[in-house]
Amino acid sequence: IVSGGSVTYTVTGTVDATATANLVNTASVAPPAGVSDPDSANNTATDNDSAAPSADLMVDKISSPNPYVPGQPLTYTIKVWNRGPSQITGALITDTVPASITGVSWSCTAAGSASCGTTSAGTGNAISLTAGALPVNNIATPPTSGDYLTITVSGTVASATTGNLSNTAGV
Repeated sequence: IVSGGSVTYTVTGTVDATATANLVNTASVAPPAGVSDPDSANNTATDNDSAAPSADLMVDKISSPNPYVPGQPLTYTIKVWNRGPSQITGALITDTVPASITGVSWSCTAAGSASCGTTSAGTGNAISLTAGALPVNNIATPPTSGDYLTITVSGTVASATTGNLSNTAGV
């Protein structure tokens, strides 16, 4: 390098989808043998970037039977997956089951490297589940392979129920 000159190196890469810690990169320069550097304190530079995970969470829900039959069992199947770009942990999955469905119980099953978290089953119409790991599964439609969660919600439709049943799950 000539006196007063500079050289620029550009390094590119892809950060692992599971990364959550700061990304620290240090570059340094040293003079060749036989050359002295009057100020070696400026021969190192560090860049420190914090992680900003991002996830496109998806949820799908179907009921069976459809249409429902008053006085008979009804099952909702909820699938939750993460289209990325980052793997996440701790997504909150909620579902408030209509009061006209009684004896509600639910269970979570994980596929691939996904995990249901610390609670994988419960009862009652107010479902709240904090998921464990949701790795990236970049598929636009409800998955049948890869990493995802399936929450199965079962109960009985009250005999006096009429009209449409509306039930929305969220993540």
